Amino acid sequence: MVSVLGPASAQAPEAASGLGAAPSLPTASDYTTLDMGKFAEVQELFADADPQGLHDILVEFLQDTAVRLDMLRRAAETCNTVALGRTAHALKSSSASMGALRMARLCEELLIVAERGVCRRASELVEQLGSHFLQVQMEMAQVCQATGIMLSPGAVHASGCNTKP
Repeated sequence: MVSVLGPASAQAPEAASGLGAAPSLPTASDYTTLDMGKFAEVQELFADADPQGLHDILVEFLQDTAVRLDMLRRAAETCNTVALGRTAHALKSSSASMGALRMARLCEELLIVAERGVCRRASELVEQLGSHFLQVQMEMAQVCQATGIMLSPGAVHASGCNTKP
């Protein structure tokens, strides 16, 4: 199995020989939001054993992140620093595991802000997380489409993540 995240030299034999124009797959340089090395690790875990497992974990990550962002917004609005810290910690871990390292760094900053009780800054960070999450969704959808898994734009609010027939 050739990983979508492998080096550009991992082309189909037809493309390498010049006999056919195989579509090029995305490489790490095509993305700016996801750490493609980390995302490739997640892909590799499910590649052979359970391809549906990758689909399921992506849907879970997207849905869980949407819920956690709503929790962070409410916690920031009410200056609930305990909820901010707990939720930011959980989101930091899941984001890092999926390769959304910028989100993980924003969560780390949110943890520090929560410890210091700076709620105005917490609201700003939560909004940045929300914006960045939209970018993560789009990049995940692009990578997954290239690997045969479709993530619809509404995958967060409904189970819109479908495997290609």
